[in-house]
Amino acid sequence: MTRVRVYRLAVAAVIAGLIGYLAVHALLTQVGQPRSPSLGAHTAPSSKTVALPASPGPAGSVDRIGVGFARTPPGAVAAAVNYLNVLERALIPGARWTWSQAIRTLTTRPLEARALAGQAASDRIKAQLAHPSPSYLGSWPLGYWLLSFTRARARVAIWTVGAMASPSGSVPATFSTTTCRLVWTGGDWKIADAEATAGPTPPAAGASVTQVLGFVGDARAFTGFGDVP
Repeated sequence: MTRVRVYRLAVAAVIAGLIGYLAVHALLTQVGQPRSPSLGAHTAPSSKTVALPASPGPAGSVDRIGVGFARTPPGAVAAAVNYLNVLERALIPGARWTWSQAIRTLTTRPLEARALAGQAASDRIKAQLAHPSPSYLGSWPLGYWLLSFTRARARVAIWTVGAMASPSGSVPATFSTTTCRLVWTGGDWKIADAEATAGPTPPAAGASVTQVLGFVGDARAFTGFGDVP
């Protein structure tokens, strides 16, 4: 299966419940689990000047999209979360940026060409959310898994839950994990590739002990974010 096809499948998956994380995912071997960074402020400041931040970032913005992340493990995690949040917001009617703006700002050139194939699908999702209205689309990061890190490259898995509802139908809360491959280029982290799958999903009532233990083990691989008020 080509990456372009997988990417398009992931876009369609948003409609089915993988809300907001229009990328693809594959978990890799865990290398480390640093303590949770503070990722509470995902909305970038208005400054166009990007400086290497003392905090994970973002330290600035381009076209209102957060950029400027620390060359550290927390910075790589923050950049991955920002990427997913920005893509989700591009789907919401009245968004301050388009899907293509988000892709061009946050990804490397090789991924950009593939990812822009999702523009038409993102436009369809936005249209579905706009009519009928009111509608709701939202997702929240639950935890991260730093799979690998060097000062040049990083792999970060983000576990999330999403929901979508409108008068024409709704999707139950859906859990998914997105793994981003990042590279340090031009003084910032850029997304070089991304993959997504469903889960870990909490077992339903009446699940077997084996199912419960399986979920517990999978969920504990992620470090929770420390930005809840």
